[in-house]
Amino acid sequence: MLVIGVGIGLLMQTLSIASQNAVESKHIGVATSSSTFFRQIGGTLGTAVLFSVLFGRIPEALAEVFSRPETRDAIETALRNPDIANDPANEGIITLFSGAAKNPDSLSGALSGDTSFLNGASPELTAPFVEGFAASAQSVYIVAMVIAGISFVMSWFIKTQPLREKSAMEENLEAQAAAAL
Repeated sequence: MLVIGVGIGLLMQTLSIASQNAVESKHIGVATSSSTFFRQIGGTLGTAVLFSVLFGRIPEALAEVFSRPETRDAIETALRNPDIANDPANEGIITLFSGAAKNPDSLSGALSGDTSFLNGASPELTAPFVEGFAASAQSVYIVAMVIAGISFVMSWFIKTQPLREKSAMEENLEAQAAAAL
């Protein structure tokens, strides 16, 4: 994430300069504000889409993790351990597993609401939830990489604008001098 943050941070300045060079000097403010506005909109939409992918994928990932026989065996083994079964920190997650015996689908939606049952609970009991969340997070990175790849390809079609040789003030003075002649 650090590398992505540094890369995007360095990219933003380049995009601002590119947008400023693409317009007349009198429209630099408009170009800068438009660039910032659409960057904010893009960030907001990107966050919304990626969080939707994350939380939309969690039920499916949890259902897959809890459908494995080795996961069910590990949970049953952990619940037979008196240290784990009698630990008050495990009360919420044990209640969830008791409800899942009657309704197995209740586990797939466990991370879509209050997840405080995971706080302080035994790692043997929380491991399937962590694994399901990690699988969901992987989906987010896959979607983000696809979007980044498409954006990279699209960047090949952006017309290159040469940097200005003169400042906006110099261009305005020259334009005024030319108009005066």
